[in-house]
Amino acid sequence: MKLYIDQIKPKLGNRAYNLETMLQVIDRAIDEKNEVVVFPELSLTGHSLEDIAFEVGIDKVPQELLEKSKEIDIIFGAVEIGEEDYPYNTAYYLSEGKVLGKHRKVYLSDYGYSTESRCFMKGNSFDVIETKFGKIGILLGDEIYHQSAQYILAQKGVKYLFNLINGVWTLKGDKENVGSNTKLVAKANSVMNGIFTIVANRAGVEDGLAFYGNSFVVSPDGNICIEGEYFKEGNITCNLDEGEIRRARTKYPFFKSEDRRLTVCEVLSLEKKSK
Repeated sequence: MKLYIDQIKPKLGNRAYNLETMLQVIDRAIDEKNEVVVFPELSLTGHSLEDIAFEVGIDKVPQELLEKSKEIDIIFGAVEIGEEDYPYNTAYYLSEGKVLGKHRKVYLSDYGYSTESRCFMKGNSFDVIETKFGKIGILLGDEIYHQSAQYILAQKGVKYLFNLINGVWTLKGDKENVGSNTKLVAKANSVMNGIFTIVANRAGVEDGLAFYGNSFVVSPDGNICIEGEYFKEGNITCNLDEGEIRRARTKYPFFKSEDRRLTVCEVLSLEKKSK
């Protein structure tokens, strides 16, 4: 899989501008012979939506993106207007002119500067998307910090876990260390599950929030293959070799020895005790 990640700087609420920006990025990715192009969380709409979430939401993927997906697979984030006429924070996977799958954010961020439950309905599953490259999974934002989400997707056979985020620099600590916990968690996920972990973050400033970029890819052995610049728009490309998954799982057989039966029994036991 030849991967292209772009750290775009969306304009808040300006869907037409963001779509045009994404189309230009996609054309560059196609010209450079990439196979998958990845955009950050809420790339079509911007992040700090609050009361305009309904206005910028989509109930259908723009036809222009579906057409482009006949030439390259596309992963992007947007506000989706769901069946209940409420918005979801959703990520889409497009291929060959179709929506192959999507993920509605389950764990909404409700702390600090973020109040997502004011805007969005909560998703209720972590689903595998079957692609020409194998099984992939998508997480949004802080879902990367939920062990159960990573575990469920890995046990369902995912070999490539895409994390679309809107990572913010909180003005605490050195700029060089921003996002270090996200890197730590991504590395641990790759080693424990023997998979590629891909993190796509945006750049720019929006409503007083500074998004730090620094998208990156972690190989199944826990090493960072490539990473983008901090606080700047731009792109990174990377070849993901499935053979690395086999080699890492041979070297670190943690995934093979996972006991799902035991995990289920222990979780059910906890549920009984809490009632």
